[in-house]
Amino acid sequence: MKSTILSLALAIPSALACVTSAGNIINGEVRSAYIVDNGQDVCDAVWGVGRPGGSFLITCKQNSGYYLELALDGSWANYDTPHGRYTWRQATSVVGNSITWNVNQYC
Repeated sequence: MKSTILSLALAIPSALACVTSAGNIINGEVRSAYIVDNGQDVCDAVWGVGRPGGSFLITCKQNSGYYLELALDGSWANYDTPHGRYTWRQATSVVGNSITWNVNQYC
């Protein structure tokens, strides 16, 4: 019985594995921003950045169910996945006109 439960537990993937949120904003413009979720690059500013108002929208893999919104100062992130929505505040480092962050969540 114990081995059956253990086998089932190992077979069920985690809904959210280790997530890294990192990036850099210089003079109010995103220079880099990305999310790596369980080793997969799912959102990356290289693919596009929108600024509809009070936040940045970072492009995620097309038709993947992922969505990333960042505060203009990088201080919080809203991260939607096929498994749910996750929101967190993230520590930033400010040097002159540059804001950077590199945060691990759910590891």
